[in-house]
This record gives sequence, structure tokens and C-alpha cells, in this order.
Amino acid sequence: MHSLETRQPAISATMRGILATHGKPARPAAALTSAEVKRLLASCGTDVAGVRDRALLLVGFAGALRRSELVGIDREHLRFTSEGMTVLIPRAKRDQEGEGASIGIPRGLNPLSCPVRAVEAWLKRSRIEWGRCSGA
Repeated sequence: MHSLETRQPAISATMRGILATHGKPARPAAALTSAEVKRLLASCGTDVAGVRDRALLLVGFAGALRRSELVGIDREHLRFTSEGMTVLIPRAKRDQEGEGASIGIPRGLNPLSCPVRAVEAWLKRSRIEWGRCSGA
């Protein structure tokens, strides 16, 4: 049996190459707690940008969406019903085939923390009828 000497230049170079090619495993980000979301919502203003931020925070939290998924949402991706809202995520990290995913977000009991009401208020206030929703 031979021992493996990992400090050998050839082995070190190979390991560096593997790391450069494949990188380190991603460390999952910690999810926000409801207390943190409440603090973030309290910091949102009442201007159009603040109403937008509130809607994005609530939809992101309710749908467990990544930033990249939130900024990819267009007005055409939103469907409203009496029960809530359906959001089409055109391309998601978990969607390797690129087919998109549709997620449902129910109306909340509390009007102040309801993601659907927040999006409706923002769309009405900003007069967005089509196109990109992530801008002010």
C-alpha cells in the first residue's frame, strides 16, 4: 500500500484545477424570519418605490423566491384571482430545463402583510400595465 502525499506539486496543481473548474459547493443563504420581514416592511416608505419594495418583499417571502426570480417577473407573469395570485417564474435556478414554474400565492388575512394586496396596490399606484415589474 502506498501513501498519498497531497503536498506533491502535481497533486496540488490538480486539486487547484478542479476547484477552479467546479468551485466550492454553494452555501445556502439563511431565510428571513417573520420578525426580520416585519422590520424590513417598517422601513418601506409610502412613495412609489416604497410601495414597490413592500410588494417585492412580501411576494419574495410568501413565494420563497430568489432575487433573480423576483427581478425576472413581468406584469404579464401575474394572474389575479379572488383567492390570490399566480406568478409565472420564467427561469429559476431549480428549473434546469428552462420551462418556467408557476407558483400560487394566497391572499393573506392581514391586509398590511398580504402579498397579493401589496402587488395590486403597487401596480395601481405605479400604473404598470405591462412589462418589467422590478423597476420604480
